[in-house]
Amino acid sequence: MKNKRPSVAHQQELIDYVLELSSVKRKDVRFVILDGSTAEGKDRRYSDYDVSVVKKGSSGPKGPVQSLYAPTGLFRGRMVTGWLLDDESFKRYYIGTDDEQFVWRRRQLRKARLLFGDIKCFDRIMRPALARRWNRKRQFAVVRPSYVEMVEYLGKMLNKSAQAATPEFFQDGFVIATHAALLVAALNRIDLDSDRVMYQQVFARAKVRPPNFERDFKTVSGLTASPRERKAVVAASKRLVRWARERVIESFGPGDPKDRGFWQLVRGMRF
Repeated sequence: MKNKRPSVAHQQELIDYVLELSSVKRKDVRFVILDGSTAEGKDRRYSDYDVSVVKKGSSGPKGPVQSLYAPTGLFRGRMVTGWLLDDESFKRYYIGTDDEQFVWRRRQLRKARLLFGDIKCFDRIMRPALARRWNRKRQFAVVRPSYVEMVEYLGKMLNKSAQAATPEFFQDGFVIATHAALLVAALNRIDLDSDRVMYQQVFARAKVRPPNFERDFKTVSGLTASPRERKAVVAASKRLVRWARERVIESFGPGDPKDRGFWQLVRGMRF
C-alpha cells in the first residue's frame, strides 16, 4: 500500500532529525530537500528517506564537494540516507551539468521537494535545470563511458570464457547489459527514473535499439528465469557491443580530434 507524503508535523520532525545527523544548525542551512519516491508520495513500507542538506556558503575548491551522512540513522523505523552539500557542490553534484548523469538528472530533479528554505530561491535554481533538454553533447556524455565499459567488460568476459565457470563471468555480462541499456537510453533521449524500472523504460520507449535487444539483454544480464549457456552469453554480448560500435560511429563520428584515444578504441577494437 502506498503512503501519503509526510504531514507538516512529521515533516518538521524529519527536518530536525536530518539536521542533527548532519550536525548543521538551521541558521546555516539554505535548503533541506526530500528526494525519491517519498517526495512523490509513492513510497512503500521499507522505503528510505532520501534527503539532501545544503549549507550556506562554499568550502572552496579544495574543500569537500559532497559527503554522505555518517552515520545514517532511522527515523520512524525507516533508514535516512542523503548528502550534505555546500552551495558549490549543490550546483555541481545535485543540479549537475553536461555529464554522464544527465540520463537520470531531470527525472530526479522533478521529484525533489523542498522541506526547508526559501521556496522562491529554490524555484529560481530548479527552473532552468528542469528546462534543459537532451542534445548531442549530453547524449555523447552518456554514450562514451557506457561504450568503454561494454568493451572493457567484454574483454574480461572473453578472457574467462575458456576457464571453468565462475560467478565473475556472469557479473561481467550484467555490466555489459546495464551499459548497453544506458547507451540505448541516451541515443533515444530517455529520462530514466530509477535502477528498478530503467530496463522497462528502455524496452518500452527506445526506437533506436539493437535487433532482438530484449532477448539479448536478458541473456547477457541474467535478468531471466532461464539458465544461461556461456556461449550464448558471449555471442549476445558481442552482438550488443558490435551494434553499439556501429551506432557510435554513425551518430557521433568522425569524432572530436581532441578525444583521439576514444575514437581509436571505437575504430580499432573489434570482436
